[in-house]
Amino acid sequence: MQEPLFAMALHTTFLEDLAADLYAKHSAQLHELTIVLPNPRAGSVFKRHLATHLSQPVWAPQVLSLKRFLQEHSHLHPARPLVLTHALYQTFQALQPQEEPLERFYAWGYRLLQDFDVIDTYLINATHLFANLREQKALSLALDYLTEAQRAAIQSFWKNFEQRLSTHQQRFLRLWKQLPQVYEAFRKRLQAQGIGYPGLCQRMAYEALLQGTAPAPYQRLVFAGFNALTPVEEQVLAWYQAHRPTAFYWDVDACYLEDERQEAGTYLRAHQRKPYFQQSFVKPFPRRLEQVNEKVKVIAVAAEVGQAQIIGEQLQALMERQGPDFVPHKTAIVVADEGLLLPVLHALPLDMNQVSTTLRYPLNATATYRLLVHL
Repeated sequence: MQEPLFAMALHTTFLEDLAADLYAKHSAQLHELTIVLPNPRAGSVFKRHLATHLSQPVWAPQVLSLKRFLQEHSHLHPARPLVLTHALYQTFQALQPQEEPLERFYAWGYRLLQDFDVIDTYLINATHLFANLREQKALSLALDYLTEAQRAAIQSFWKNFEQRLSTHQQRFLRLWKQLPQVYEAFRKRLQAQGIGYPGLCQRMAYEALLQGTAPAPYQRLVFAGFNALTPVEEQVLAWYQAHRPTAFYWDVDACYLEDERQEAGTYLRAHQRKPYFQQSFVKPFPRRLEQVNEKVKVIAVAAEVGQAQIIGEQLQALMERQGPDFVPHKTAIVVADEGLLLPVLHALPLDMNQVSTTLRYPLNATATYRLLVHL
C-alpha cells in the first residue's frame, strides 16, 4: 500500500517534516510503525523531532538503520575482515594446498574478499562472472591486439624469460579457473560458521525473504531518506512494497531532481522510473534549495592542523554571537580527513559539552602505531 508524500513546510528539514507527517497520520498507532533510515544518526535525529509532537507518553515506533534492518533477516552475522580472510585462506588450502603463508596471502586475499562482497551486493551470478573474466584474462595474455612488429619486439625483449612467464601465466589462469569453486566453498564454510561479509549477509537475507524463511514481523513499514541503493537493498525494498503495507519518503528537491544536469538526482531519477517506486514520487517536488539563501565563507589555511584551529575559533565566535539561541545538534563539522578528528576535538571551545561523532579514528594516526612502526 502506498501513501502520498508529506507536504513540505518552509525552512524545515526532511526529518522534521517526516516526523510531523507520520505523527499526523499515525499518532494513535505509532507503535505499529517500523521506520527504516539510511544510518543510526538519522534515526536519533528523527526520534528527537518526533518527541516534540508528543503531549503524553506513547509507545514509540521501531527505528532502524537499513544495515540493521537487513541484518535482522539474515541468519549470518558480520565478521571482522581478519577472520574472513583467514577463512578464505583455509578454503584455498583445502582446495589446493600451497606453501604460501597467511601473511603473504592476506593482501590479495583481502582484495578478493572485497570482490566477493561486490558480487553478492549486486546479486551477480558468480559462475558466469568468473567464466567470462577467465576468458578475458586468457585473451589479454595472447597479445593478439598487437601488430607483428610489436609482438616480435616484445618476444625478443622477453626471450630469456619466456619459460618463466609461461609458468606464471598458467598459474594465473589456473587461479581464475578455480575461483568459482573457491567462491562456493567459501560461502559454505562461512554459512557453517554462521558468519559472513556484509554482501553475503544481505544476499542471504534477500534469498530468505524470497523463500519465506526470513522473519518479517513488521505491521507497517516506512523507508525514508534513501538515494543510492545497491541491487540487493533495492530488491528487499521492492519485496516489502509488494507484500507489506509500505510507504516511501524520498529526500528530494526539484532543483536536482528535475534538472538532468544535476548529478545529485541521478539515482532518484532512476528510482522514479521503476514501477515499485513510481507512485511514491508525488509532485510538486519541494523547492527547499530555492527558498534558503545560504552564505559560504572560505578561509585560507596553511596546514591541515590549522583547519582544526580555525574551526574552534569560528565555533567560539558563533556561540558568542547566538548566545542562548545556539543549538549544538544543529551545527555540523565535516572534515576531509579522519586524522583530523582528535585535533578538532581538542580545538573545540571548552564549554562545548555536547559533541557526537560518527568518525572512526584511524589506527595509523595514533602514537601507538608510530611506536610499533619505529620498533
